[in-house]
Amino acid sequence: MSKVTLAQRIIHKIIERFSQSNVTPYTAEELCVQLHLPISIVQPIILELATCQLLSAVEISDNPTPRYLPARDTKLLNDEAISEALGNNGESLILSH
Repeated sequence: MSKVTLAQRIIHKIIERFSQSNVTPYTAEELCVQLHLPISIVQPIILELATCQLLSAVEISDNPTPRYLPARDTKLLNDEAISEALGNNGESLILSH
């Protein structure tokens, strides 16, 4: 599976969770469980998605473990936008389609 495909799966999981009411955002470890992938694969992709301004890391309450939320309007985070942002390090994110 390609990095772009994994990034798309990660963002789709985060958006799915984000759209639910009263649900805490995923940590990297929780995403690993959901995707059945090791942290060594998931963590670098999450960091790249944050660098590309597709994800935002937040801390909740007294827990310093980062949790991840979409950094853009979820309607704009389609597969094409994710692919393009990764290819250009977030410099030319497609904001409408």
